[in-house]
Amino acid sequence: MKKNRAFFWLIPILVVIIADLIILACVFKEEFNSIQPGEPGHPTGLATAFVAVVLLIPTVIISAIFIFITIVRYDKLSKHYFEDPQAGIKKKSFELFYNGGKIWCEHLDGMGAYEDEVITKFVEDIKTFSRPSISSYMIINLDKTEITEQIVNIITTNIMDMEKPIRKIAFVGVDKRWHRSFDAVKEKGIVITYFCDYEKAKEWLFS
Repeated sequence: MKKNRAFFWLIPILVVIIADLIILACVFKEEFNSIQPGEPGHPTGLATAFVAVVLLIPTVIISAIFIFITIVRYDKLSKHYFEDPQAGIKKKSFELFYNGGKIWCEHLDGMGAYEDEVITKFVEDIKTFSRPSISSYMIINLDKTEITEQIVNIITTNIMDMEKPIRKIAFVGVDKRWHRSFDAVKEKGIVITYFCDYEKAKEWLFS
């Protein structure tokens, strides 16, 4: 499970803030303990405050930058890391009659960062779509699912090892950085392409 990975983005912020607070506490303690009014060569309360502020300003700026980056990153990832995968797991893959033909619709979408569940579902579905009677035209929907090397390897390896020939595969919701990895199935003569729109993927399969 990778459900809580987003929390690791908070660790560097907490480390920086805690370290800075410790430094400031030491400075205040040392400076105030050394203050003896009227004695030359010792800092005054004003000097102590100045030192503290000089240390505090970069601390606040650095922490603010880290927090801003984390919030932006967290906002993008939270929909993946904290989604309940049950809806995606329960969504059945099925064969769809479309424009006089049939398409196998492999639903691995909406499963967030639950890598094990994605793999388990795909492996179970192989038992069905590897049958000769099932269409050799496929849509593999990975929208709103975090793709990993392991997921790519399981999908590509199993498709390439199938005795049944697959003619065309339309991948939906796959980021460009994973295109080259999925392109490995082309070695078996499979025609593939990528879409953001599910309807366009269906249209392409019979174009």
